Amino acid sequence: MYAEVILFSLILLLGLILFFREIFPLEISALLLMLLLVFTDILSPSEAFSSFGNQSIVLIGSLFVMIAGLNKTGLIKKLENTLLKVAGKNRNLTFTVLLMLIALFSAFVSNTATLAISIPIAVSIAKSFGESPKKWLMPIAFASLLGGMNTLVGTSTNIIISELLPHYGLEHFNLFTTSHVGLPILVGGIIYLVLISRYLIPVSESDKAESVEIKYNLRSYTAEVKILSDSPLCERTIADANLFQEVDIIVLQVNRPGYPPITPRASFILREGDTLLVEGNIDKLTEFTGKYRLKFVEELKSEKDTKENRRSKEQQQLEFYEVLVTARSILHNRTAAEVHLRNRYRLSLIAINRQGVTVHQELSSVRINAGDILVVQPLNELDPGIFDFLGLVPLQELKQDRYRKRRAIRAALIFIAALATGALTEIPLAVTCLAGAVLMVITNILIPQEIYQAIEWRILIFIGAILSLGKAIETSGTAAFLAGYLSEYLIHFSPAYILAFFFISTVLITQMISNQATAVVMIPLAINTAQAIGLKPMPLVMSVTIAASCCFMTPFEPVCMLVYGPGGYRFSDFIRVGLLLTLFALICVVLTVPLWWPF
Repeated sequence: MYAEVILFSLILLLGLILFFREIFPLEISALLLMLLLVFTDILSPSEAFSSFGNQSIVLIGSLFVMIAGLNKTGLIKKLENTLLKVAGKNRNLTFTVLLMLIALFSAFVSNTATLAISIPIAVSIAKSFGESPKKWLMPIAFASLLGGMNTLVGTSTNIIISELLPHYGLEHFNLFTTSHVGLPILVGGIIYLVLISRYLIPVSESDKAESVEIKYNLRSYTAEVKILSDSPLCERTIADANLFQEVDIIVLQVNRPGYPPITPRASFILREGDTLLVEGNIDKLTEFTGKYRLKFVEELKSEKDTKENRRSKEQQQLEFYEVLVTARSILHNRTAAEVHLRNRYRLSLIAINRQGVTVHQELSSVRINAGDILVVQPLNELDPGIFDFLGLVPLQELKQDRYRKRRAIRAALIFIAALATGALTEIPLAVTCLAGAVLMVITNILIPQEIYQAIEWRILIFIGAILSLGKAIETSGTAAFLAGYLSEYLIHFSPAYILAFFFISTVLITQMISNQATAVVMIPLAINTAQAIGLKPMPLVMSVTIAASCCFMTPFEPVCMLVYGPGGYRFSDFIRVGLLLTLFALICVVLTVPLWWPF
């Protein structure tokens, strides 16, 4: 037994390192751990692979499809915009309504999907009140996390925990099991975000803009521009051309065919065909190219396209889109050249912003990370769905988004019926949601191809693989072994202290690695410890469940990563705002859990 415990502990330690450092994509790391468990005989192949046939996989996949149906109809965005108009010109009322809407939608729709829709809306509202988005974006991210913890389907972590419980003789969660504790946290959390958070989020002078456009035009991008034959820069030194005197533009590097990259100096003579790597806000970059008759490198590539793919110069200059790279994006950890962004998806990468980092290489060879903000230019008429397909979040509302009323009603009825049937009958929620996903196609809300695009296969693979870790911690005896040591220590303390201990432990771990991986490790440990001490396990299960969703103190949570770049936050901002919210959640757990699940 001890040999298996040591072996599993080493594999678990390796997993924590892989998840924290993100050496490989999360799903690859999870698959690697699963294979190690099989190769070391901790799990049999059938035990390891059975996780992929788990109901949670079917449920989460079905939810992806139904959410895609809701998004396609424009229903969620329409409801948000309508209710925000009702809120009027009162800043705090509008802010409160926005947070409540996001929390409501996040309870039934994935946090990431809700936030992707809400970011452009929040930016637009901040503009109308003359405020920096920094005051709005972190609170809406936290609101989505608060809403998601209230239902079974609000977060995949709750679904995974629910699937683990029957292995210990406990019942699955129902749709609203977690809301007994989550609702008080949600109400208090929104009050905190509305009344207090704005004073904890520092805003520098550069953030104090009269409009969001001003704020976002101050964002610095790196771009490549080429010197053409008629440019006044040809055969002139950098000093003669006064390039060093350009207040809002920095020339970082000069690239000349056949030469290594050149650091610009005053006496360097510029020539036709040289490519300048420059930094500045997008408006100043556009003004700079016009002043010196330069061309963005990607624009020159576009002009080589066939005639039917060309558009007017005016259109090309106007149609710039700022988009945020999410963790699920196919661009994450890849270059624009590797994904054939221009040729396959008809988008030119014009510029890139990486918070706190200046890019010093050709844009096509820059490895793009989650949280980067890109300026892209469509080569053809923009298909709004292309951003969602690529895992990009536009930072401005797209005019092409349409509200399809009849389809929206059908999609809403299907979604509500699927959840209600699963909650109110004996039919498993996975079955009713799968039926809802099928109905989305039968009723022409989605086409079959959109189903495969809607499902985030990386997440399903990750969950299927990580569930094997939950089995292994039990079968290896590690959970019982650790619980034995913990029980010797915790048995001397009150149940409330034990509840707080597991909450704090889970919160600290989930700040560093994924919520799902944290839950898979902590749930078996909590249940075994409760049994060793002689307590009922459900109070500790609920403490771990709520804590796994309290990812407020670091930007590593995917939802927080969505706002980290656009908001211009620092790491310390999340600690400052998130710590108090986490402490409030801890108090709520200690006070409310025993009322619903006595020890």
